[in-house]
Amino acid sequence: GIKSLRKFLPPEDLGVFTTENNDTWRHHGDWWESSEWVEDIFGKDNYTLEELVLCTQFIQKVALSYAVDSMRRNAPYTSGCMIWQLNEAFPNVSCTRLIDFYNKPLPAYYAIKQSYDKVVPSFKYDKLVFREREKAEYTAFVTLEKECECRVYLTVDDGKEKVKTLLHSGILPAGTTVLKQDKLPMRSDFVHLTLTVSTDKKIHRKEALLMKRGEKGYVNKEVIVPIMQAVCESK
Repeated sequence: GIKSLRKFLPPEDLGVFTTENNDTWRHHGDWWESSEWVEDIFGKDNYTLEELVLCTQFIQKVALSYAVDSMRRNAPYTSGCMIWQLNEAFPNVSCTRLIDFYNKPLPAYYAIKQSYDKVVPSFKYDKLVFREREKAEYTAFVTLEKECECRVYLTVDDGKEKVKTLLHSGILPAGTTVLKQDKLPMRSDFVHLTLTVSTDKKIHRKEALLMKRGEKGYVNKEVIVPIMQAVCESK
């Protein structure tokens, strides 16, 4: 995060750089250059350092948890998976770690913790960013380590309407159950999905933020950044 960057980057390097145009950044993360991901969403030279950090943390959280969730759903053909890497031995501006050099957990840490739980709500979708007339196709799943009585809700917020639907109430078997498949028109700048599984012991949630490109080919930062922030802060 920004606080960690300020601990090891000199003031002149606390800006929007890449490992290609800044030697200090290259020294602290040449292996994991991630600016291309952010530019594809926000546009080139169109984001602050804070937005760079937020967007890369969001992408890491989504990507790693999406991968683990899919492997959980693939059991027993996939019998396990491990994340590289848990922590780091050197402070980096960009890395795959879940806990940074200063022992600060990143948003991906909490997402992976949920993905390894006994009750795992999850989504499948083809991409994060859609064009104007495309429809956001998704599938909602619940993966259980053992049979469980639960209530499952799906909340769909597209910026124009927010609808919460009860998908299931009762016992679900061990393994993975498909609970919903749908295609949603991108009526506004985003579709925010939340799948909630409530048991007698705990509430489990999974979010998916699907975004729409604007006329210039990038998302509306004023709308998307606050939602990204909320998704990253959720534990």
